[in-house]
Amino acid sequence: MNYDDFRPCLVQFNQGSGVLVPAMDAEYCYVFTAKHNIIDNKNTIRSNSGDLVLIENDDIFASVDFDAAVIIVRGTTAHPLTVGGKEVTHGTPMTLGGFPAIRAGGTQGERFLDGQVKDFKNGEFNIFCEEFPVQDDISGISGGGVFHKSQNEWVLIGIEYAMASAEGEINTQMKCCGISIFEKIISDNSLSLALPPFFSDFNALCDSSFALNGTFFNIKKREFLSQILKNYAKSQIVKGIVSPSSLWLELEDRIFVKNTPAYCVSHKKLWISWLEFVVISLLVDGKSADDLDMPYIKELHKKRRLLYSDSTEDWGTFLKDIFSTNMDTLEEDSTIFIANNCALPPNKAIVDYKALPPDITRIHSAQFDFTKSKQKPKPSRLVHLDGLHFKSVNDKEEEYACIDAIETIEQIRDEYAKNIIFSRK
Repeated sequence: MNYDDFRPCLVQFNQGSGVLVPAMDAEYCYVFTAKHNIIDNKNTIRSNSGDLVLIENDDIFASVDFDAAVIIVRGTTAHPLTVGGKEVTHGTPMTLGGFPAIRAGGTQGERFLDGQVKDFKNGEFNIFCEEFPVQDDISGISGGGVFHKSQNEWVLIGIEYAMASAEGEINTQMKCCGISIFEKIISDNSLSLALPPFFSDFNALCDSSFALNGTFFNIKKREFLSQILKNYAKSQIVKGIVSPSSLWLELEDRIFVKNTPAYCVSHKKLWISWLEFVVISLLVDGKSADDLDMPYIKELHKKRRLLYSDSTEDWGTFLKDIFSTNMDTLEEDSTIFIANNCALPPNKAIVDYKALPPDITRIHSAQFDFTKSKQKPKPSRLVHLDGLHFKSVNDKEEEYACIDAIETIEQIRDEYAKNIIFSRK
């Protein structure tokens, strides 16, 4: 396999390993590593090029509960890197990269070991690397990065910190901290968020958009419809005026369902959803690439709003958080779109907001009040974005002839519009 995409991210931290991660700060980047690699006084990082960086103690942030640490590295630019991992499950293929420690002291050169992800628990997981050297002189790759290749992109999903056990060393199983543990360290210490490589331009996300996951009888037709939508997306964001970065600067946490951590701004699924949401809105509004600017986004945010949750569960499990989210500046009869960190569409795509009890946020309370009303404008319906794709495209596959691209886009537009634009009788 080709490891060149993440090779520049691997560093030596003291006698262990680490992974360079970009930060949303021009002054520094991060190294994710194992906490036990830290020494009391003189901590150093050495890159693949041989450059040595001395680390101040004030720039070291360790987890209280896990063998994990985030190191601030000043004056260094990190290679672009995507971090994630919520889509990873038992049996997911992975590659461990780092500098194996030698029991006699020091480290070997970099090594890459392929294997599989094993069981998860409390943010940690195990990995199995059949080819891991179990000779007496090798003690592990503490701080090494665990990478998973997703859609031709290497994603950092965790950091290795120990052999599973003395017996596990023979079985070549190792313990790892998942990325969520490092995100929490960053959040708890009010550090700048990790910077995803696609943050400056939606173009990098087009090929990952409109996957049309879920049931499809004719797989070739799904590929055709998905590619048409990807190509249309590329044509609409060609000017690059609106980007994930500009949207975050304008809207900040107003893009989140309540109780969604701020570090989720680095989630790829969030910005894929925004790309799809904007493209669909342009399509049903009769707009084009020339109309996609921040004034359009601001107006769109009043009548049609996308909210993201990091939950991997069905959206019915976090309805309370949706209803507790700040709905200020929304117009009456607007539409709320929901996206969350789940690969498959939900069972229910659309919910009539006004048909739900007005005090839904207190549905488990003894003081639940069916008569309570609110004076603020309310949206008319909740639409799950992945559910909308399924309802408008997957579930209508027999109606798409898939002969002419322009005709197909117009047909897709009409199906989306039926589920988005409506008049309350």
